[in-house]
Amino acid sequence: MFHITAHYKFVPKEAEHLPALQEEIKAFGESIGMSGLVLIGTEGLNGTVAAPSEEILQQWKDKMQTVFGDITFKDSFADEQP
Repeated sequence: MFHITAHYKFVPKEAEHLPALQEEIKAFGESIGMSGLVLIGTEGLNGTVAAPSEEILQQWKDKMQTVFGDITFKDSFADEQP
């Protein structure tokens, strides 16, 4: 079973910091086995990601809240990797 979450947040980010932030988030997701799409821009973030376990999904949520502050996540499940 795959654990899926969708999330977004409007939070201003300076354009000059975006490439490093995008790479940090991408590298973190890859290192814990996440799949999905996360868009990060000057106005905030929007993403839907999938994790192979609830524990890995929680690591992702913790990281996103550390970087972007309080976020509301919408969780779902799938039998196959989306």
